[in-house]
Amino acid sequence: APTAIYTYTESSAASDVYKRQLYGFPGLRQTVVFGVWADGRDRAVAVVVTDGNRPLDLQAWNEFAAGLGPGERPSWVKRVGQIPMTDGFRPDKTALEREPLDAGAELLSYDEGAKRYRVAEQAQPDASK
Repeated sequence: APTAIYTYTESSAASDVYKRQLYGFPGLRQTVVFGVWADGRDRAVAVVVTDGNRPLDLQAWNEFAAGLGPGERPSWVKRVGQIPMTDGFRPDKTALEREPLDAGAELLSYDEGAKRYRVAEQAQPDASK
């Protein structure tokens, strides 16, 4: 069974992404969602750990994400080998937020025009817009 890790930030994007919804995708072991300011708005980043550290199946993820509402889809999905934890065994949000998006094993970004995820070409969101 997956381990639910919830983070609460002041970001409305992070609070709009329903962490429990993401656990509907088979093979996710842990998820943490936090918000970043990008393209002039608050956007959600989901950091995920998969069973056996396997790559995400892009086609299966897109089929799953098609069933999520617009507020439930993170702008980026970053797969990592493990989620850093604090001494109190909570997700270390500060460490996650400081890490570049492309620091993980895999990064997907949501293409709003195509209504699907793709392998990210640009890792860092442009916060100046």
